Amino acid sequence: MLDAAALGAELTTYFRGLLAAVGGGALAGLDRVAVRATGAGPRLALTADVVDAFKTRRPLALTGWAARVPCAGGGALWRFVLAPAASGVRPEI
Repeated sequence: MLDAAALGAELTTYFRGLLAAVGGGALAGLDRVAVRATGAGPRLALTADVVDAFKTRRPLALTGWAARVPCAGGGALWRFVLAPAASGVRPEI
């Protein structure tokens, strides 16, 4: 199972790659993209500093959580919820 530090590192790599692909390599500040996971057990708190590649191309702070749900056969399903703290969509997710 991934611990908080490993999950944060994996999500940082994921977001940097995603933003580089979406931004066509033209986004500034990808080296500052970072995700931190805290806690222990099947649900971890997340904070992420990313870039809004779709509209403003400015830094964007996200908060949320990740939950690991065990599957039959030893695998697992991870669920991720991330949104800006003031987002109106947060209560829905």
